[in-house]
Amino acid sequence: MNAAVLSAWAYVAGLLSGNEIRLARHYALADTAGKDPLNAVELARARHRTDPDTYRGLGFRTDPKERGRMVELLYLQAEEGAGITRRAIELAIAKYHAKQAQLEVVKVEARGG
Repeated sequence: MNAAVLSAWAYVAGLLSGNEIRLARHYALADTAGKDPLNAVELARARHRTDPDTYRGLGFRTDPKERGRMVELLYLQAEEGAGITRRAIELAIAKYHAKQAQLEVVKVEARGG
């Protein structure tokens, strides 16, 4: 377990503290997903087109981008309760990058023209 996974897990638990159903799904992941609740095989295969060739997959690095992607994944898992799947990983990475792009738009708009 690295810092990105641990911090994302704790952050999502805090986000979900007011939603008992989703928080229960978040905490139940280890119990319901079998021997590999994080689906390490699929995490290792996960990548975005912007990732360098040396990228080893989601959950291996500890930078802010990695933490953000893990937050998206864990939040999505708690929302749907389907565990960590290839689809969930791809969707979480796409959501992270879409939100980053939208933040960039806001910054550009704030600078004026």
